[in-house]
Amino acid sequence: MVTVRQVYERVLIELRKYKSPHLHLDQFVYYINKGVQEFLNETYNIYDTSQQTSDALSSLSIPGTITLDWVTLSYTLVIPGGTTTLPFISGNKFGYDFVRFGLPSNYWHLLNFMVSTQTKQHYKCFPPGYLHTNYAKRLTADQKVAISNNAFLSPDLKRPYFFAQDNILAPNGIPDIEVYYGSFNALKVIKCEFDYLKKPLVLTLTVLQRDAIVDTSQSMEFPDYIVNEIIKKIVTLMLENSTDPRLQTMPLVNQSIKG
Repeated sequence: MVTVRQVYERVLIELRKYKSPHLHLDQFVYYINKGVQEFLNETYNIYDTSQQTSDALSSLSIPGTITLDWVTLSYTLVIPGGTTTLPFISGNKFGYDFVRFGLPSNYWHLLNFMVSTQTKQHYKCFPPGYLHTNYAKRLTADQKVAISNNAFLSPDLKRPYFFAQDNILAPNGIPDIEVYYGSFNALKVIKCEFDYLKKPLVLTLTVLQRDAIVDTSQSMEFPDYIVNEIIKKIVTLMLENSTDPRLQTMPLVNQSIKG
């Protein structure tokens, strides 16, 4: 894997400053984190339009499972590397019942969401204890009101919805997600399975790491071809900041993986 120091050296080469670096480390740390974020934002906007764009963010994709316990009114969140148990909230909005719980603290964007709902009594043609699993649809703020007036779109056993939102007031800023599933008297959410993109690591490089004989700096989270795209983004940002005339030709010479 490419390290942060290797990215620093490659950026110096691109800037023609490898022999006489005039790039302060605090500037580099700022630009590498900004470059990573801008590349990820651009790629996420076209995510799943091709296998290439999906692969570009695959290193940030994390699976998660949430299991609800209606006896203790708590949920258990399981992701690679950790398990968390916290209380969940149930309520009613716009005439439909929902449950609300926290997503992982490193959550960035949700990719998909599946809900398993169980009947508590005879419901339509389903017996008590019937378990149905289906992909949930993303619910927008304006749709919350719209679906309340449309029986064909309302939350149900086979038609759950999810609504994700940041919650900066929550402990550690953990974002919340609400799952609308229909009637509390007849149904209950048992489990939710999802994939999400985690926040990228905050990268840094110290003077000791830069000057050390052995490279001990952080490893990048991305494969080499993605790192090259990030380097291109970093160099572009730096050339723009210095109004360097190379800004006119550099993007043409260094073609993007997206073509």
